[in-house]
Amino acid sequence: TIGASAVCCAGFGNNTTLGIFLDDVKCSGHEISIHNCSHFPWYSHNCAHHEDAG
Repeated sequence: TIGASAVCCAGFGNNTTLGIFLDDVKCSGHEISIHNCSHFPWYSHNCAHHEDAG
C-alpha cells in the first residue's frame, strides 16, 4: 500500500445514532483527501455497522 492500510470493523462499537458516511470508497493512493476518492454519495450505502471502519 502507499500510505494507507485496510481497516475492519467498528473500533468504537456499533453506534446506531450516527449514520454510515461513506461506502465503496476506492482510492489510488495519490489523493490529497478522501474526498478525492471515488465513493457512493455521502450517507448512501448498502452495508451495516458490523462492516464499517469505525
